[in-house]
Amino acid sequence: MALDLGSQLGWATFDEPDAYHWGTVVLTDEAHLTGHAESVMALRSLLDWTNPVRIAFESVRGHRGTSAAHRYGALVGALAAWAKEHGVGLFGASPQAIKRHATGNSRASKSDMMNAAMAKWGKRFEFDDAADARWLLDLVQHG
Repeated sequence: MALDLGSQLGWATFDEPDAYHWGTVVLTDEAHLTGHAESVMALRSLLDWTNPVRIAFESVRGHRGTSAAHRYGALVGALAAWAKEHGVGLFGASPQAIKRHATGNSRASKSDMMNAAMAKWGKRFEFDDAADARWLLDLVQHG
């Protein structure tokens, strides 16, 4: 499984060769009241539903805003705890590595990533977060 953690949580997984699935979960909790509890619960539900054996996630080192950094930290903490509880390995990849894998350019834009996904898989992704997760899954599988 691959995850792009954020307010629009992108995910991608596969259960057999060429049986790929992906999507986006929009996280809209009121963080100032809940400490991102609803986002954490949504992530745990997704993990319980997909039951991954390995997880790759986009390992972001800096955020533009405080709220985004807090949400990301809450999600990474929840992800790490779930993985530990279930004996699942975690792998982090930088956004630059994912972009380089997808487009050959570590500074690619969101539209570059979406266009590369369309060119490779012939499928249009509704949200760039799902496309990023699918590229991360491809990176982990095909390096």
